[in-house]
Amino acid sequence: MVSCLVQSSSSVLQQGALWGRIRPLETATRKDGLISYRERKNDMSSMVKILNFSNNKSTLRNHQNFTRKCYNSIAIGHDSPLTEDDNSTSTTLQNPNRSTLNDDYTVSEKMQPKNGAVLEDTSSMSLWASFVKNVILLWEFTRPYTVIGTVVGITSSSLLAIEALSDLSPRFLLGLIVAWIPTILINTYASAVNQVYDVELDKLNKPFLPIASGAYSLDTGIAITIFSCFLAFAVAYVSKSPPVLFTVLSAFLTSSVYSINLPFLRWKRSSFYTALSIMYMRGLVVPFAFFAHAQKYVLGRPLVYTRPVFFAASFMSTIAICIALLKDLPDVEGDKVHGLNNLTVRIGREKVFYTSNVAIMTAYAGAVIVGLTSPFMFSKLITVFGHCAMATILFFKARSIDLKDNKSTLDFYLFVWKLLYAEYFLIPFVR
Repeated sequence: MVSCLVQSSSSVLQQGALWGRIRPLETATRKDGLISYRERKNDMSSMVKILNFSNNKSTLRNHQNFTRKCYNSIAIGHDSPLTEDDNSTSTTLQNPNRSTLNDDYTVSEKMQPKNGAVLEDTSSMSLWASFVKNVILLWEFTRPYTVIGTVVGITSSSLLAIEALSDLSPRFLLGLIVAWIPTILINTYASAVNQVYDVELDKLNKPFLPIASGAYSLDTGIAITIFSCFLAFAVAYVSKSPPVLFTVLSAFLTSSVYSINLPFLRWKRSSFYTALSIMYMRGLVVPFAFFAHAQKYVLGRPLVYTRPVFFAASFMSTIAICIALLKDLPDVEGDKVHGLNNLTVRIGREKVFYTSNVAIMTAYAGAVIVGLTSPFMFSKLITVFGHCAMATILFFKARSIDLKDNKSTLDFYLFVWKLLYAEYFLIPFVR
């Protein structure tokens, strides 16, 4: 039988700090036949320093080497505490299912945990946890709502080129993927370069962002910015699609002049240039470029822009301008401190809020008219009722907003992005 002894002699105390008490420990088994111990709640200050196996045939004598092995091995095992026996010089494991070591110090089959737990190496677990954490952090760094808007916008604009169900082929799906990847990468660049140049501003307005919160260093942010930009152009070039390459180039130039703090740049200081930037990308480049990509370079048909494409461009231009104006609602305090003289700072939250709502409602009214003129009944029903429903939802949402509360105005801004997503789902039905 295996007995676990805690040495209490002075020689043991000389090998580590004197600790006041022994807390309950968890046992675990290793494939190499050793038994290790881990203290509950990861309180390593009371870790048992020296463990010793005694066996009828052999005894481990090198305490220091064995201690190192025990300390470095942590796994899931039996859940019985160590309790002191009648002999005060030792502590034994009270578990009726205690296992034995074979003569060659290998673990017998009954040493496996009864619950079937898989023994894991802590280094692997920590690496996996670190990987997951970094993936989540990178996802937050890319500003997910813009990534989602990009993917849905590309898909919606590409679907406008579909004329029959046979067009929805693996070739079409591959064409979508070819468009998604470089555009997501350049979208990451746009979000990254904005955060790199807005660190101090974000500490006031958006302290939860990775660089502003300290989760990312400035050097890390710069590295992601450069890498995502380089990779976006590389993938776009390999795609051999001029519309995709044009989109990446346009997004690079627009986001650079919007964010970079150099003479004649930093367009985000002006509400007009901000609205112009977003309208150009969301309202013009996305619908026209990706319709052309799908129509000519995926489906191989002559490029002819149709009525739904022009509707998509006009509607998205309107809602993009409203997004550009509404994005400053929760940032008024920080913008004033840093001297950003945008429209919200100049005329106030209320006027910007109500003007944007009227503009979006007008766009919905125009969409209903377009739907009523469609020669296809199915398209007419989806377009009319869909936009009426969206207008109704917007009306009630706007009434619930507290313009003095930054959280409430931020919530409304993100809600308008959701309206953008919803519109991308409705646009393919416009015929």
